[in-house]
Amino acid sequence: MKISLEWLSEFVDLPDIQGLKKILQKGGFDIASHQQILGDVVADVEMPSNRPDCLGIFGIAREIAFLSGSKLKKDLWAKSSPIKVDNSISIKIQERNLCRRYFGVVINNIGITSSSQTIRNRLEQVGIKSINNIVDITNYVMYETGQPLHAFDMSKLDDQKIIVRLAKNGEKILALDDKEYLLDTGNLVIADSSKPVALAGIIGGRNSSITNDTRAVLLESAWFDPVSIRITSRRLGIKTDSSYRFEHIAIFENIEIAARRVMELIKREIPTSTAVFISDCRTLEPSSAAIKFSISDANEALGLQLKQNEISDILKKDSLDLTKQNGTSIEVKVPPYRLDLQTQQDLEEEIIRSIGLDSVKSNQTLPGFGISPNSYYNFKRTVRDLIVRLGYQEVMTLSFTEPKYAETFSHFSDKLVQVQSSLKDPKYLRSSLIPEMLNCLRHNNNIKEPLLNIFELSTIQSGDLSEKEVVCILNAIDQGGINNVLKELGNLISNKLEFCDLSLKFCVPSFSTSIKAGNETIGFAGLISSLVLDKCNLDGKKISFLELDVKALYKHILPKPRPEFSNQPSAEGDISMVVDEAVKWRDIERIVSEVINECKFICYPFDLFKGGNISAGKKSVAFRIILYPEEKIFSQENTINKVKELLKQRLNAIIR
Repeated sequence: MKISLEWLSEFVDLPDIQGLKKILQKGGFDIASHQQILGDVVADVEMPSNRPDCLGIFGIAREIAFLSGSKLKKDLWAKSSPIKVDNSISIKIQERNLCRRYFGVVINNIGITSSSQTIRNRLEQVGIKSINNIVDITNYVMYETGQPLHAFDMSKLDDQKIIVRLAKNGEKILALDDKEYLLDTGNLVIADSSKPVALAGIIGGRNSSITNDTRAVLLESAWFDPVSIRITSRRLGIKTDSSYRFEHIAIFENIEIAARRVMELIKREIPTSTAVFISDCRTLEPSSAAIKFSISDANEALGLQLKQNEISDILKKDSLDLTKQNGTSIEVKVPPYRLDLQTQQDLEEEIIRSIGLDSVKSNQTLPGFGISPNSYYNFKRTVRDLIVRLGYQEVMTLSFTEPKYAETFSHFSDKLVQVQSSLKDPKYLRSSLIPEMLNCLRHNNNIKEPLLNIFELSTIQSGDLSEKEVVCILNAIDQGGINNVLKELGNLISNKLEFCDLSLKFCVPSFSTSIKAGNETIGFAGLISSLVLDKCNLDGKKISFLELDVKALYKHILPKPRPEFSNQPSAEGDISMVVDEAVKWRDIERIVSEVINECKFICYPFDLFKGGNISAGKKSVAFRIILYPEEKIFSQENTINKVKELLKQRLNAIIR
């Protein structure tokens, strides 16, 4: 948001631009850039998304006053005497949830001219084009208060009515950008008795615009639902300063303030003008949040030793009303414009923003955040690494599945969860990883790519919406591969895996089993039936599966002591080679283990490449060996060379 420092200085004393940048950074704002425009410094300030109260000059001034400990020079508008009331205009809100307040004022006896030089300059500085005195004043006040406003030519409103309603399907409006928009029932409009005259909160209509002949205007200051504004703005492709502010939630109390400020400026620009109050329609009264603030909890969270009077002074500077204080806690009433303050933690953040992060001293050593060798996180990584070494490739699939698959593969859950969706075909939360993994294989098959052995470790949902983390393997190449995976995973746990016959509706009869560890069922395995594969366009293929509950498996994990490494410096070497595509990582790892038997080591792959200048049926593999010698005299080069020679002999590897 662009801000004129001269304009801002009307409300609060300012330092130079660098000093201002430090103040704003203290509060979570930042000046992205600044430049000279029409003899004034204009700063481009980046706003936090949860601070709609700062989308106007006055809101920024109020924030600077709080952060710098200074006082505001003046209020937003001069208090004026009550305005006359007139019921000649009818204002009706049909969509009470989408428009919760509509403040209307008629201003008569106006003449349309250009604005004063000050208003024109300030609008130009912030990037708004000057139109005429009435339109410029509404834009000026929007930038000053953060509240969007709109002025309608009274003579163009049929039957002197304003109706806030949803558009009818097929209605059209020619907007002020001279583009015609086709509307539907999802668009909120401001209409008179016969036609839409504005897209609510976004842009006015050309059919009610201010022209040189205008002599009376209806001034609108309102609250519109941010979601409704965002949907209409994006669907129609219209982005305005007004829609931006409504999308970030308009401040309820600014509605009347902004309208009165417009009336004040119009009276100053056009002394003959007279204002008549028409309506302040409200469908909801906002309530101010009250937060019970614990002093001891705040000091503990912030690492400070602030007293009650110090905290009270900070909160009062932030325009917060302290209703009760008893030595241990403070009851804080939050002003309606501070929508970001909801909890004790929000107020603690305000305290830190006031005193600055530099005031917080570290008084303790933070504990380490290392992951223990047998942690669940590390176990999942071990499972992934193990399956990759056995020649499987990891995939990630969608969390939804189609109805035709949902019931077929619901072996982990007896109840399906349907997702509310605007899509034509209903979707269900997946109760198995198998369907979408089969889709991966189907896609490869459709584009004539070879089938792969794949796996996924992710969550599935039960009927009660609880999540279960499972690892699923589909073997489309080597039907004995499932047994290898089970054997390797079985080596990680203390209980022996047991297999019990089980009939699964998507498997070949007598070719499915449940898997137990101890007395607990932890998964299933089997051969997927040809009927199911035919539906997936995988006819003629043989695909076996394994699906295991990872947390259930983890409960049976064997303790694994942390390896003790030598105190000698480690040495490492990389090997890059071309081998047959069928060679698995476990084959390479086994050869390295045969050679390196005089010291501990770690071996892992870091690159795999196929295609390009690599011959068909071949792949390029690069891996690293880290050696931990127990003696000072150790030949790293000699050891790596031995590994290379054995790789050549056993795998016909071409060392690169």
